[in-house]
Amino acid sequence: MVLLQVRLVFFCLIFLISSVNAYAAPDKKPASTPMPTDTVSAAAISLEAELAQLRGENQKITAALNQAQTDYQQLKQMSGQAIYLNQTNQKMREELELQKIEVEKLTQQNRQLTEDNRVEGIIQGTIAVLVGALLAIFIPRTTQRKPFSSWH
Repeated sequence: MVLLQVRLVFFCLIFLISSVNAYAAPDKKPASTPMPTDTVSAAAISLEAELAQLRGENQKITAALNQAQTDYQQLKQMSGQAIYLNQTNQKMREELELQKIEVEKLTQQNRQLTEDNRVEGIIQGTIAVLVGALLAIFIPRTTQRKPFSSWH
């Protein structure tokens, strides 16, 4: 696009210089011999044709630029959604890891409580058996025995 603009400026300068030389003051001698009018008109027609061609290319490039800007906006919107989804995904993964750690802690705590209940039950059962054995030994001794000699 810049190259096209440079060409356009260059040809406009050439056209202006040639037109200024054609209308030079009579007391000054032109720096170069003026071109014949056929050559000037042919150059002008050539410049006009090239100008029309450059304008056509400029329109095509402008249309391509507009399309590229539209595509860019769509990509920008889609990338914004992708970034949001990526951030949401990252947060969900972190929450999942925290939940896994909590589940592991609770599982370990459950095992420990189950084991403590089992040990406590064994201890209570052992105490109950010992108390029963002691009662079985001491209760008969505390009661008085009746003599076997009498018949009732």
